[in-house]
Amino acid sequence: MNSGNKFGFNRSAFDQFNENLNKNYSVLSLKDYANVKALQISEFLSQEKDFYTVSNVVKVNDKKRDAFIKDVEKKHSVIAIDRQQMNENFLGLLKRDFNTLINYSLLAIILTIIVFFRNFELTVLTMFPIVLTGVVTAGILYFLGLELNIFSTVVCTLVFGVGDDFSIFLTKAMQKEHTTGKNELPTYRISIILAVFTTILSIGSLIFAKHPALHSLALVALIGMFSVIIITSTLYPFWFRLLITNRAKKGLSPITFRLFLHSVLSFLYYGLGGLFFSFIGVLFVKNSRGKTLEFIKLIMARFLTSVLFTNPFVKKKVIKNTKEDFSTPAVIIANHTSFLDTLAIAMTTHKIVYLVNDWVYESPIFGRMVRALGFYPVSQGIENGMEKLKEKVDQGYSLVVFPEAERSYSNDIKRFHKGAFYLAEQFGLDIVPLYIHGNSEVLPKGDFIIYDGAITVKVGDRIKKRI
Repeated sequence: MNSGNKFGFNRSAFDQFNENLNKNYSVLSLKDYANVKALQISEFLSQEKDFYTVSNVVKVNDKKRDAFIKDVEKKHSVIAIDRQQMNENFLGLLKRDFNTLINYSLLAIILTIIVFFRNFELTVLTMFPIVLTGVVTAGILYFLGLELNIFSTVVCTLVFGVGDDFSIFLTKAMQKEHTTGKNELPTYRISIILAVFTTILSIGSLIFAKHPALHSLALVALIGMFSVIIITSTLYPFWFRLLITNRAKKGLSPITFRLFLHSVLSFLYYGLGGLFFSFIGVLFVKNSRGKTLEFIKLIMARFLTSVLFTNPFVKKKVIKNTKEDFSTPAVIIANHTSFLDTLAIAMTTHKIVYLVNDWVYESPIFGRMVRALGFYPVSQGIENGMEKLKEKVDQGYSLVVFPEAERSYSNDIKRFHKGAFYLAEQFGLDIVPLYIHGNSEVLPKGDFIIYDGAITVKVGDRIKKRI
C-alpha cells in the first residue's frame, strides 16, 4: 500500500487483490468442474466409487507405445488402456468372426448344392465360378491397391451370393442341353445379364459418392459383379462342355472325381517311373548283357504291370497257355485298342522287344530307356533294322508287333500290315497271338480317364513256322 502511494496509486487500488490473496479457499470437486459445461469434463474424466477414468491424447512413436503404457502403469499405479489398440483388436476380431461366418456360409452353400444336384462333380462345377470370382476380385483389388474393409467385405458376400445363383441357373441350363440337346443357354444368359445390370445400377451408383467408404464399397461391387458376369457367361459353359457335353458327343463317359483322381495318380506314377528308368536305369542297361540285362527287363515288366495295379477298380487277368513259356523267340502279335496294351502284354512275359512308333521312341519320359533296351522305331523301315532285331532274337527275345499299326477306336480288328509276318519269315520265327480284351473300355483311344473295368490277356497257341 505504502509503495503504491509512493508511485501515485490510490490507497484502495489493491484491496481486492489483497482480499483474494488472503481468502481461505476450498478444493473444488470433480462435480464442481462437471457443472462447467464448457469444459466437457465428462468426456475426459469420470468417477464411480473412487474409481477414476482419465482420457487424454498422447502422441507416442508406434515402436515405443507398448513401453510407454507399461511405464505409466508401473510408476503411477494405474491401468492404462490404449483406445487405438482396442479398436484395432475389435476390428480384427470382427474381421475374424466375419471370415468364420463366410466359411460357414460357403459350407452351407456346398451342402445345399450337393443336396440339390445329388452329384459331387456337378457341385464342384457349380462352385467353380464362385471360387474363381473371389480369386479374380481379390486379385484386381490387390493390383489396384485397395484394401477390404468391413463394409466392402459385406458387399463381397453379396457378390458371392449372386454368383452362386447364376452358377445354379447355368448348371440347370447346361444339364438340359446335355440331356435334351436343346440349347437354352442364351435365355439364361440374358436373365443373368439383366440381374447384374440392375445390381450395378443400384449399388454401383455409389461410385460417384464423395465419402471414401461408399466409394470403396461401390468399386468392390462393380469389380465383383463384372467378374461374375464374365466368368459365369463364358468360362463356366466352356468347362461344362469340355468335361461333360463334348465327351458325351464322342461316346465317352463324363468325368467323375474318383476316376479323375485315380487316372492322375496312375499316369503320375507311370511318368515318374519312366523318368527314373530313363535317366537312372539306362546307365545300367548300356553295359548289361545276358542275365543282367534280362533281370533289368524283368524289373521293367514288373513296373509296367504295377502301373495297372495302381487302380484297384480295374481287374487284371492273364489266361496262360500251358504250351507257351516264351522260352523260344517268336513274333508276338496282339490287337491294339488302348495305351494300356503294352502294359497288359508285360503281364505275360518280360523277354520281349517292342516295335514302336516314333512318339514312343522319342518320348522325353521313357524314350532313353526304350532306345537302350533295343526297341525299334517302325518309321525307319523294318528292312533297315534287320541286323539290330536279329541280334535281339539271337539273345532269346521275342519281337512284339501290333499288326494293325495303330490303335483302333473300336474292338473291330483292322487290316493287318505285313511287317510282323515279314519278320517271322526272315528270321524263321513262330507267331504267338495275344488276345487283349477290355482295354478299349478301361482307357479308350483319345481319352485320358481310366475307367472301372476288367483287362484280360489270353496267350494263344503258337503258330509254327513253315518248314
